[in-house]
Amino acid sequence: MFGYVKPRIPELKVREYETYRSVYCGICRELKKRALFLPLALSYDFVYLALVRAALTGEVFRTKMRRCPVHPLKKRKTAEGSDSIKFTSAAALILVIGKLEDGLRDSDVSFFKKMIFAPLASYLRRRLARAKKKDPYISELSEKVSASLEAYRELEKSGCTDPDVISASFGEAMAAVMSHGLEGSAYHLARSLGDTVGRIVCLFDAADDMSSDAAKGCYNPFIAKYGSVEAAVSDLGQIDLTISLYIEKADALASLLPESGNCTALVRNISSIGLSSVLKGIILKIKEPSAHKKGRSND
Repeated sequence: MFGYVKPRIPELKVREYETYRSVYCGICRELKKRALFLPLALSYDFVYLALVRAALTGEVFRTKMRRCPVHPLKKRKTAEGSDSIKFTSAAALILVIGKLEDGLRDSDVSFFKKMIFAPLASYLRRRLARAKKKDPYISELSEKVSASLEAYRELEKSGCTDPDVISASFGEAMAAVMSHGLEGSAYHLARSLGDTVGRIVCLFDAADDMSSDAAKGCYNPFIAKYGSVEAAVSDLGQIDLTISLYIEKADALASLLPESGNCTALVRNISSIGLSSVLKGIILKIKEPSAHKKGRSND
């Protein structure tokens, strides 16, 4: 995942921010149980997944005060014993392996990085194989995600010139993750929200990385469509509008979540003003690269 799906913190209430941080810490601890180095891959996107799952199932996070290596001096509230967090840690393991495998296939990734990726991917595959033996539920999820990511890779390899088509492929992977194991209306809402947010993440990443992808000669959906970074930037208004429409859809879908529990308000913040804030930062970075230090910042 890419770290784009996060809240706009100044708009959160104190208790909402505390819940968000406790879930982040809870996922971090659960990832460490899955695999020693897996917490290094923790991103905001995984917190969103846990929050959506909890909102759909009515789960209320219970917290304990815990210390961690990053913050050893002061205990922090940490969400524990949560089905949503355990599910998220399994999904994270599967998605991180996919990301590492992409890096190993990518001719643009340096030999030095591949020397790091190869043993790490091997280690995580062994951890995943162990998890599959204990839980067929994880095995089923792994098969769904692998199939979706393979379809995405094939479109990349073919040089797909339609950003909507390749973003739909990544959206399918996120839909499979978010809806796995759910039933009825919760399943359908999770699939729609996962698909929409997956498309947004894919388009965010493509827009954010246009210049660096062009410099490296890497595939980028917008460069493939327009032929060059300059041509894409000249139609930046259309790119902005396309992504904004997906954000509006994500906001509308988030408004359908049940009111019960302590996660719905957080999901709505992220799905509307959080994503809009990130898009604004990316567009500003493209327009004024020297003035914008970090396209993924979120004040």
